[in-house]
Amino acid sequence: MMHPPVVLAVGRNYPHLGGAPPPTHPVVFLKNPMAVIPSGEPIVIPQVCATHGMVDFEAELAVQLGASIKDADAATARAAIARCMPANDVTCRWWEQHGSEGQLSRGKSFDSFCPLGEGIDASKISLDAPRRIISRLNGQVMQNACVTEMFLNVVELLVDLSRGVTLLPGTVLLTGTPYGIGMQQSPPRYLRDGDVVDIEIEGVGVVSNHVLG
Repeated sequence: MMHPPVVLAVGRNYPHLGGAPPPTHPVVFLKNPMAVIPSGEPIVIPQVCATHGMVDFEAELAVQLGASIKDADAATARAAIARCMPANDVTCRWWEQHGSEGQLSRGKSFDSFCPLGEGIDASKISLDAPRRIISRLNGQVMQNACVTEMFLNVVELLVDLSRGVTLLPGTVLLTGTPYGIGMQQSPPRYLRDGDVVDIEIEGVGVVSNHVLG
């Protein structure tokens, strides 16, 4: 798998329990492109994470650009999307919450922490269709929502993120995760050695990875 020039990701883009209002602007962070792995390769929990545990899964819809955009309008942003893919925004919650003074990127950028499925040619599907987004941990459904629940849809995100910024061909955008991640389970359920995580987006595909560590 070729590593993208940049992986952009968005937080707080779905309703979660507690009814927090949507953010005024997209909550954006970067993931290290070297975190990207294909379906079938292992999510490896490094020692720097294993010390504290708390490695979580996040089902997300990802898109990849096939053309550069800057200051894009909606039509230009939609035309630039080359592929839609299922993604797993793997996150070490300790590094997210404690190890980086509240910054998100470190806890989300370890090698293998961005599984991406092969997905589908974006010209062949509607981005507005109410597709289910599902995560399964060892076959058990953990997240089950609809991508149309996103506060900001894919095109709206790209229009916003391209303001004053050139997004290169190959750029990957992860669009947020719905309720049901491991830290929201009771008790919390973080990833362990031997687990298998499947992220499915209806009509788009599945990315499946086992866990080492």
